[in-house]
Amino acid sequence: MRRCPTLPRTFLALLVLAGCAPDAAPPEVRFTWLSNTTWLVEADGIRIFADAALSRWSFTPPSFDRPETLHPGPVVSDTTLVHPVLRALGTEHEGSWILVGHGHTDHIIDLADFARFTGARIIGARTICLVAEAEGISRDRCTAVEGGEEIRLSPHLDVRVVRWTHSGNPSNRLGRFIQAPKELRAPPPVDPATGGIGPAPWQGMPNGGGVRAYLFRLTTREGPLTWLISDSGNRFTFDSIPEITPDYLADVGVDLSSLDFVRWPGIPRQWLGDALAVEGIDSVDAWLGYGDPGHVRQVHELLAFSYFVPHHWDPYLAGFRPGITRPFDRPALSTYLDSVGTHLVAPTQYLASLVLTPTGLTQVPNEEVQRSLGLEPR
Repeated sequence: MRRCPTLPRTFLALLVLAGCAPDAAPPEVRFTWLSNTTWLVEADGIRIFADAALSRWSFTPPSFDRPETLHPGPVVSDTTLVHPVLRALGTEHEGSWILVGHGHTDHIIDLADFARFTGARIIGARTICLVAEAEGISRDRCTAVEGGEEIRLSPHLDVRVVRWTHSGNPSNRLGRFIQAPKELRAPPPVDPATGGIGPAPWQGMPNGGGVRAYLFRLTTREGPLTWLISDSGNRFTFDSIPEITPDYLADVGVDLSSLDFVRWPGIPRQWLGDALAVEGIDSVDAWLGYGDPGHVRQVHELLAFSYFVPHHWDPYLAGFRPGITRPFDRPALSTYLDSVGTHLVAPTQYLASLVLTPTGLTQVPNEEVQRSLGLEPR
């Protein structure tokens, strides 16, 4: 077998053209949408979960004008849903990593359950590690990241952590609080009766100092495959960060003693630009992201992506087993993507699978798994 020299990434294309990449990964990445922003990514013989949320819970929209809505009871993972899904995916004791974008309930309610069931290691903000610890996951199985780190996930797959911000309008109090970069100071309290954690962002599940996006590069025999995953996003804060302090909540009866408000080290446009400069790229094959047209436009100005896969649009709290009953339909987003030559590929049902190869991104059948979970393939 011909052995390749170890050279910087800028020489990768020349090595591939010269036929000098026999040890590289197969040129394929498989993405399977579990719900909301939770994905199973399979590449280079490993499995990666992006976020970990399948369970649903009863939800009353919080309002600072109605203090009774600010203290919801604890939420717990629904193992009767989570375990069959993970088993159907073949991930029992087979997971490698869980990469978490931020710490809100609809992204991490099943974090500990995913980790226990699969044996996966966790990457996320400090808050993510503290939540996992509170739910019984050993500290050494979670790596806290701030943004800028590069982590090797497998012999041919690297990920760069990119700082990001949360969606929502900072012109109102709730929007500001959801966006504000908050970290837990210690593992959150666990309810002794249920084993659950308070789900509100001022209880046990704040955003974790903001959002973390993940920029992947898979070295394959036919050249690199690249993709970005982000589980939120904000057109209001991509180019400037509002000054947010806890002072404006002092009169609404919210105890913030368990939280640290941290400073954003810059702005998202800068964070993404820095990551691209280090990687030496200005485009990726695919972006799995939040489909706000204004935010998508901002990202595309820096990072050209050939395919856009929207998530965080499904009727998440309506339940898992009804599945997707209406297709993704955002005309303004579709019009913009058409104008810049980017393909929109929206999953049509939970457990839908997409495959990325050097020739493009396509949806592939996953009907047996879907039907085994009571979902109608679409």
